Amino acid sequence: MLTDKRIYQLPNSALKFDPLDLRRRFTIQSGGKLSEWVDAYNDGETELERAVAEESLVKLTRSVFGFKAVTEKDGVGDEAVLEYLAHYLEWLLKPSEPPINPFLTSQPCTDCPPPVTT
Repeated sequence: MLTDKRIYQLPNSALKFDPLDLRRRFTIQSGGKLSEWVDAYNDGETELERAVAEESLVKLTRSVFGFKAVTEKDGVGDEAVLEYLAHYLEWLLKPSEPPINPFLTSQPCTDCPPPVTT
């Protein structure tokens, strides 16, 4: 049975997302550079490096969540976009209850008869 942990909801919003779809979209649309951009945004050596990373993260997050630019009706400002990204990344790191196992594994049978040998 699926739990709400397996559905991501933006804070203060009715918007809900499949977390695996979000993760794929962030990975594909960033070309696998999401972590690199987050690191550069937080710890970039130069102001230019941090600004380029910020722009990349804002564009990526707008695209993945479907946010419009602030100049459009119902648009979202860059600061809010980055806050939504931070919330999603923090949510992603929280353990789920029960833990999500993406691969099915066989479990030992506790009530099976012993194997027949000849």
